[in-house]
Amino acid sequence: MGLWAFGGWDWGISDLQWVGDIDGDGSIEAVVPDPVSDVSPVRFRVFRWRDQAFHHVRTAALFPTSKDEFGWSDKAQGKTWVGAFKKGLVGVVWTTTPEGEVSLKEARLEGTPRGFRVLQWLK
Repeated sequence: MGLWAFGGWDWGISDLQWVGDIDGDGSIEAVVPDPVSDVSPVRFRVFRWRDQAFHHVRTAALFPTSKDEFGWSDKAQGKTWVGAFKKGLVGVVWTTTPEGEVSLKEARLEGTPRGFRVLQWLK
């Protein structure tokens, strides 16, 4: 799959999930997940608007760095990660157990220069 590819395939969907000044630097960023067809961490492509176009900044997953923070990481595996973004600046957090079970939680998020901070865990 190419860097600028968006759409749906047999192995997952790559859609525009978040647009805004995510990290507080004054520039608009766009966040797009790489398609994933199994229960594994999602890598997001981040683009930043400058010079009248979006430019690729990074492709990375969001893993916990503390109880209420998720940071960009090049790691490919983990037990907890942000798996998607929903309307209203809500992130869907996936957690797996050694037994192979998965739980999903939602949190209202705020962007930071290093990733995202949980403002509120939702029911």
